[in-house]
Amino acid sequence: MGAVILEYTQIRDELLAAEHGQMYLIGAAGLMVVMLIGLFELGIARRVAQPLQDLKTSVRRIALNDYAARVTVTSQDEIGLLGAAFNRMAEDLSLKHAEIVAHEHELEARVADRTRELDQSNLLLQEE
Repeated sequence: MGAVILEYTQIRDELLAAEHGQMYLIGAAGLMVVMLIGLFELGIARRVAQPLQDLKTSVRRIALNDYAARVTVTSQDEIGLLGAAFNRMAEDLSLKHAEIVAHEHELEARVADRTRELDQSNLLLQEE
């Protein structure tokens, strides 16, 4: 019986050397894909986050009775539709608030007139 003894070290080293270039190429390509996905997600996040932040700021202004607050609508997606609905609501609130203020002034004037009438009536009663 005979035996053949081969030294695999040189073959293994040659195969690993050939594969190293491909491994680095695959690793670099994977890293590029991850970076591109991250940039894409960042763009989407900004596209969603900024209008929502504007909407949040405008809601706070309305809560502080600043009925002139409006949202800039830049798209026709769900967020854009929400902004447009907010603007219609803010306009309605502004008109209703103006009506309430006008009625309040009218009521104050009527109360003042009636108070004067009662004061005059009381003076006449006291003179009698």
